[in-house]
Amino acid sequence: MGNLVGSLLILILSVALLSGCSDPRLVASPKPVPQKTTALYIKNYCPTDGYRFTEIFSYNSSSELKIDAYNRLYYHISDYDRDGLSDEFEKQTDVIDTFNVGWGLWDTNGDGHSDFLMYAIGYDKDNQVRLSFCPLSQQDTDDDGLPDCAEDILRTDLTKPDSDGDGVPDGIEYRFSTNPSDPMDVITDYDQDGVSVMQELKANLPHRFTNNELINSKAYKYDVETFYNGTQDCYNIRISNIPVMDVANGNLIQVMAVENNTIPTQGDITRIAPLKVLVPRDIQDKLRVVIDNGIQGQVVDGIMIPLVLEDDTEEPI
Repeated sequence: MGNLVGSLLILILSVALLSGCSDPRLVASPKPVPQKTTALYIKNYCPTDGYRFTEIFSYNSSSELKIDAYNRLYYHISDYDRDGLSDEFEKQTDVIDTFNVGWGLWDTNGDGHSDFLMYAIGYDKDNQVRLSFCPLSQQDTDDDGLPDCAEDILRTDLTKPDSDGDGVPDGIEYRFSTNPSDPMDVITDYDQDGVSVMQELKANLPHRFTNNELINSKAYKYDVETFYNGTQDCYNIRISNIPVMDVANGNLIQVMAVENNTIPTQGDITRIAPLKVLVPRDIQDKLRVVIDNGIQGQVVDGIMIPLVLEDDTEEPI
């Protein structure tokens, strides 16, 4: 009898212990993955004559936000060739075999079209031969971040940076998988988290996955100061919380300032003022790059135009 009671006690204790271990309240929440960040401080940006500044978008073309919903972790992963497909994705055997893509080249098959385009339109390696070779693969007439050859395939307007007139450049919609020909998709809230698609595109957040505190901590932040230079409104713009990836070729940060014309008789015209900044992987955390001559279509690469760095722990402008 004593042995039976003892066995029952052991069984009860064992069940209690196992139940306790499975209690979700006792499982520690995963910690956010540490991420080195940088910022851009764009000073003295004055829109083109006859235009007004309406919006700004930016992204690090060397990174992609990874959503690990199972473990509740959200962090950036690298995109060495800056084609819009992460290195992790392009190293998967089934992806390589199907789409003939790779993490080291943005255009693996050498036809002048990006690997991202092949994947986005669903063209496997057998169908890719149907596309004509693009001799001017980097030509982007409207500065919207989408090459002319890609616009021809996607049937967007290569002379208009915002083909559907929804306020978001075609290249931003293309990269983040919204429709550059649908004027309604960016004003919706697909994931019902209280944030519109346009706001999530600007912040580099997912628009098909409900944001939580950890996801929101990855959002790009914008601070805009307006001043009058005696002729027109000009701006100092700070873009912060930009992730820095450990990639040998550096982090290429793309900025697109959207400008709309102010002359009614000319109709509604949109143009893009582009800026590209190459930030090295070894930049110190919380340092920012200062651009003191606005946005003029320049490339700040640390060679032709040197990087001016300063501390970014101060309060927003």
